[in-house]
Amino acid sequence: NDYNLKRLFRLIVRSRAYQLSSASNKTNRADRLNSSHALSRPLDAEILLDAICDVTGVPEVYDNWLHKKQGKGMAPRGSRAVQLKETDLYYSSFLDIYGRPNRFSVPEREGKVNLSQALHLLVGSSYNEKLWAEGGRIFEMFRQGASSEEIIHYLYLAAFSRFPTSGELEGLEKLIVQTPSREQALRDLQWAILSSREFAENH
Repeated sequence: NDYNLKRLFRLIVRSRAYQLSSASNKTNRADRLNSSHALSRPLDAEILLDAICDVTGVPEVYDNWLHKKQGKGMAPRGSRAVQLKETDLYYSSFLDIYGRPNRFSVPEREGKVNLSQALHLLVGSSYNEKLWAEGGRIFEMFRQGASSEEIIHYLYLAAFSRFPTSGELEGLEKLIVQTPSREQALRDLQWAILSSREFAENH
């Protein structure tokens, strides 16, 4: 079709394989070979880091290893990980831990889950320092007096592209009320959403 990319994309997205659901049933739950359902997989490191920044509203700062001493090696504030062409030149503990792409090897990245990722999820700066940073979206909503329902709706739309179910909304509002500190409750809520499989996996 004369290299018509729009036609190619239409063909792909209308295919049965592309439209498979990640929901499984008793007969295909263990199937990994026959494309009976979509297999969820972790997001690439750059996509995940950018998504965390989008939901929290706190950008990541990248320093250039080679030019840091000259004071001109920092990527522009608000730069996205997927925009950094030479990602190996910019320091990021998150990208190192979650799999920085290496264009000189096949496959480009190591996609296996490891202990360092679990530890970074618990105490790493990419997650925890963004939860209550000045200028962050939930921090500002809290300061402006937004209700718990408004904050929960925002987080679900930003992270999952859907509204919470009535059961989720009711349960989360109860947990926020039961937590001694509302600030801590909102921190915990953000962390739970960012660490969930629904957020961190492509499914």
